[in-house]
Amino acid sequence: MTLNLSALAFGSIERLRRAGQGRLAVVAANAIGRGRRFHIDADGDWIHEQGRTTFASPDVHAKRLSMVDAATRDEFLWRYTPKYGDVVFDVGAGMGDEVVTLSPMVGRVYAVEAHPGTFRCLTKTIALSKLPNVTPLFCALTDRDGETSIASGENHLANSIGKAGDRVPTRSLASLCAEHRVERLDFLKMNIEGAERLAVQGFGNVPIRRLAISCHDFVADATGDDGFRTKAAVRAALEAQGFKVEGRTHERRWTRHMLYASKD
Repeated sequence: MTLNLSALAFGSIERLRRAGQGRLAVVAANAIGRGRRFHIDADGDWIHEQGRTTFASPDVHAKRLSMVDAATRDEFLWRYTPKYGDVVFDVGAGMGDEVVTLSPMVGRVYAVEAHPGTFRCLTKTIALSKLPNVTPLFCALTDRDGETSIASGENHLANSIGKAGDRVPTRSLASLCAEHRVERLDFLKMNIEGAERLAVQGFGNVPIRRLAISCHDFVADATGDDGFRTKAAVRAALEAQGFKVEGRTHERRWTRHMLYASKD
């Protein structure tokens, strides 16, 4: 079979894998990876090595580490760059894109992820990248402890809670901090596909200095699902808790719906 690997996009590579052509997909990924190494592990997850950092992902992870790092800094660290000794919560940690940037900066990272398959990949990214100061936590962050369901999207970035799917535990931030004896939180990053409206109501008395929250009104605009229209409610909840909140103008629609908050 003749295959023009140089013209094969990573999206086509993922379709090959899903069609049962895993070996061919790996060959194609490595051929166009330009120094990046790919394989598929026993769980069917993609393993993507870039120097000392290794990503595990349920679908092929094509971004270079430099791009991942730049996106984290631009989106979430726009107003505050964590420093050594900081305690950080990465809520909606996904498969670890932000964790690999945050871990070398700080003292301790708690990485919260609710989707079972994505959490599996997150734990692999942490282990394979040797990030000993990162603690993965399997739960959905909401306003209370309990249980909810989480639906799988077309890719790991589109998973959302409160819809039919896998049953997962829910925790409030106050409850998690009490369990792990976190007495202060220097930085909280949150990207949880519309669930941020409930999550900010579960902060309790946790002393949080800085936050960066991705609100998902842009999804509501695109789909008509007003369950994703969270920005006004999140801003109001943060201001009621004494945070100074600011937004951001940007050409990217999702960046325009970021909220940055502080309480010094």
